[in-house]
Amino acid sequence: MKLLLENWRKYIKQEVEKFLPHGTVHDVKMIGSSKLSSEEQEQQDIDKYGYIQSYRDIDVEVQISDITSEEAEEWAFSDASQKLEDEDNYDVQLRIVDNWREFLNEEEELYHGTSDLYKQDILENGIQAPSYWGTAEIAAYYAKEVAEEYGGKPLIIKIPLSEFDQSLLEPDHNSIAEPLTHILGKSDEDVGEEWEEVPEPGTWRDSLDIVESVIYNATVKVLEKDLQ
Repeated sequence: MKLLLENWRKYIKQEVEKFLPHGTVHDVKMIGSSKLSSEEQEQQDIDKYGYIQSYRDIDVEVQISDITSEEAEEWAFSDASQKLEDEDNYDVQLRIVDNWREFLNEEEELYHGTSDLYKQDILENGIQAPSYWGTAEIAAYYAKEVAEEYGGKPLIIKIPLSEFDQSLLEPDHNSIAEPLTHILGKSDEDVGEEWEEVPEPGTWRDSLDIVESVIYNATVKVLEKDLQ
């Protein structure tokens, strides 16, 4: 079970590809409340239901191309999809993204995790270089870590990728060397093998795809609307 939990993205990708072998899976990620920390999920339960649920489905979105909407619907009602939900607690939804790179450019955002102790300084001076950016899950982890170590509450900053100078983005080699396996759903070996397959020296996009983290080498201007 531990291996399954560490490799949940790879596991779900394999199950979808078995059902739709001609499809191309681009990304597998948690969505909705499943992206929240356990503390945030419990608070959401209290706000919504008045008590903490003992059981939750894990909502997952698989971004896939080269399939039809009819095939996506077939997946939704398939035995394979039901098995993932019944046996593994994964509610897996397919999202068709045929123009993948256009989809990334239009919708992708990068996230940075910190403590609200630094909120005013960030709003006045921006986030100084070099800074670490990645997915919402990675940012939430680091926001919690910073808040626990230095005080305050976790603060997440969300900036559209289009606002970054992509020539100043680079791979996060620290995360490649010591990946957050419990968040990535991959083992150290998986990450190492994926990075070895990347043509040298590797790009920021490769780093974001594999370990969900990159480094940005310029100051990032932050507005109130960017705070989560």
